[in-house]
Amino acid sequence: MDNNLQSILCNGTLLEFNSTADKETFQRVSCSLTPGELRETRRAFQQNLDAQKLASAISKLQNSMLFNAANSLDFRSDMMGSINLMLCGKEPDVNSTNSRNISTSGFMTNFTYNETQNNNSTNNNSSAFCQTLVDILENTPGLRYVWSTFQPLLQGKVLYTPDTVSTSLIVKEANNTFHAIAMLKELAEAWGIHGHKIWDFMQDSSQMNSMRTLLNNPGDRPPGAPARDWRDSFNSTSEILAMLAQFIGCFDLDKFQAVPTEANLVEESLRLLKEEKFWAGIVFEDIDPQASDPPALVKYKIRMDIDEVERTNKAEDRSWSPGARDHSYNDLRYVWGGFAYLQDMIDHGIIRTHTAKSQPKFPMFVGVIKTG
Repeated sequence: MDNNLQSILCNGTLLEFNSTADKETFQRVSCSLTPGELRETRRAFQQNLDAQKLASAISKLQNSMLFNAANSLDFRSDMMGSINLMLCGKEPDVNSTNSRNISTSGFMTNFTYNETQNNNSTNNNSSAFCQTLVDILENTPGLRYVWSTFQPLLQGKVLYTPDTVSTSLIVKEANNTFHAIAMLKELAEAWGIHGHKIWDFMQDSSQMNSMRTLLNNPGDRPPGAPARDWRDSFNSTSEILAMLAQFIGCFDLDKFQAVPTEANLVEESLRLLKEEKFWAGIVFEDIDPQASDPPALVKYKIRMDIDEVERTNKAEDRSWSPGARDHSYNDLRYVWGGFAYLQDMIDHGIIRTHTAKSQPKFPMFVGVIKTG
């Protein structure tokens, strides 16, 4: 038994290590143990091993959602598809590097995109893998704080009232940031649908054939240069755009949602808070329901969860301290809670609605005057 244990410890093919140095260190220590030391080591190991608990843990791990998702990853044969599954939890319709051949050339990495894919950005969030990923982020102490900060911005809704033509114009302009991201997703999807036309043009068009004849000079090729041409660049671009489209699809880009009244806004906000999908509420004041344009002076208020902003039950700190109020948790809650970003979006939306021009960001600060 001792000889068998020593052969296992000293055999370099049975145990795997992260580096050669770790392997050499382990073998140097384990192979030098005497038979008596090996018996003592085995006895101590068996005394501290709970076989029933270990078997139960292994069985639970094999049946877990995370284990099943991890088994579906194959970075060697399908790297882009595995990265896509890991980030977004949605498997592509085909192997991202081994699908159908759009052209007769063997150089083209096969790429397809499902034209009937639902554009609803929340569909990917309901997948088992994404839910498992969210659970990991919420239950990991080191990541819980970061996830709780960015979750409303990525998955939260912004409710606004009243639902009129003028407020819709402001919201449309304020949503430019998320609209730009949505356009990027549409670009990636369009590449997946119409990319074969670009391939056909590059592969066998008269213009490109003339260009190849003109540039066909082997003497200009540096010695030892890798065998890479436009097909490889096309394939890489297709894979990156496909992964980008799937990754952006994990976000909720349809942020703004209209509600009739402020009472309805509060009711819907409480429901979204329970689902952890509420960012903020916008209440536009003194808005004419029949007006097609916003008034010259637009008054609005932002309503958020009290845990995401600075509390308003005090006028100033109990004790004064010198220096700027730059504590990342106590003093910058309007920043990391998303209040400042949303206010900036609404302000720029109002400016663009009135003037069709952009306005540089105005610096915000809090001035405290002490008397006495």
